[in-house]
Amino acid sequence: MIELTERDKPISNSGLVLLDFWAPWCGPCRMLGSVLDELAGELVDVTILKINVDEAQETASEYGIQTLPTLILLKDQQKIGTKTGFVSKTSILRWLEETRES
Repeated sequence: MIELTERDKPISNSGLVLLDFWAPWCGPCRMLGSVLDELAGELVDVTILKINVDEAQETASEYGIQTLPTLILLKDQQKIGTKTGFVSKTSILRWLEETRES
């Protein structure tokens, strides 16, 4: 899993990229972070990028982030889906599988 800052823009990875918009003071964000850490070790075809909204406010604004945590799924740099709040590992895996099949 890679932590992004404002200096790292733009997000230019091809393939599947899962953006995790989070904040250290957000309890559900920390819970989701544990799930994403686990997934990062298991998924070889998905890049997971963590974006701390307190440190990357411009990026969060560009993506219209209003709720934490927010996951945004990109495919070849195009936004193809969003999930807000805590999401289980099973739900994330199902979401990724549906994306691969489409």
